[in-house]
Amino acid sequence: MRTASKKRAIEAKRRFALPEVTRGLKETHARLIEFLMALPVTAFQQEEISRRIRLDTYEHYKEHAETLIDWLNSEGN
Repeated sequence: MRTASKKRAIEAKRRFALPEVTRGLKETHARLIEFLMALPVTAFQQEEISRRIRLDTYEHYKEHAETLIDWLNSEGN
């Protein structure tokens, strides 16, 4: 179920063109990589940190896949 804040974020970004969305994705990904590279190796051995990374990255992306596909199809991309 989408929360009110997620709905607002979706609506705010709905007007963005694909290049803007792509740029934001790349910037966010770069910040994530920078953050992860700064962690000590031992951090990745802690279950809670590994779980949080998983939930906030590739598991989270699955949540948006259908919405993104629908958006791409509606834009004729």
